[in-house]
Amino acid sequence: MNYNWNDKKILIVDDEQLIHFFYKEIFKETGANLLHATDGRTSVSICKENEDLDIVLMDIHLPNLNGYEALSEIRKFNHDVPIIAQTAFALSEDRDTALKAGFDEYVSKPINKSEVKQIIEFFFFKKKVLM
Repeated sequence: MNYNWNDKKILIVDDEQLIHFFYKEIFKETGANLLHATDGRTSVSICKENEDLDIVLMDIHLPNLNGYEALSEIRKFNHDVPIIAQTAFALSEDRDTALKAGFDEYVSKPINKSEVKQIIEFFFFKKKVLM
């Protein structure tokens, strides 16, 4: 499936540089503008500076602020941007914990390329329908 995300801005938050390269590679044909943060505190700053973010992919285990703390800080000033938890912990209770904490969705590592694209497309489409 081809995705046209030329007008979309995605923040990828992960302390593993390999994950940033992975997303850059799988999203390159979408045209999305990718921003990167390697810790929770930086992700909060980037969200404050970029009110037009369309989606955030947030690792749970991060330096400075973990993913849950960063989510909480971001929600203080931005209630609308979808924030998707991504983590190597793939137990069903981990997914439940993330969703109860306020994440909009959850993906487990290793990231499935087509799954993450479909989830993102869903949020982009959902946003258009609500407008």
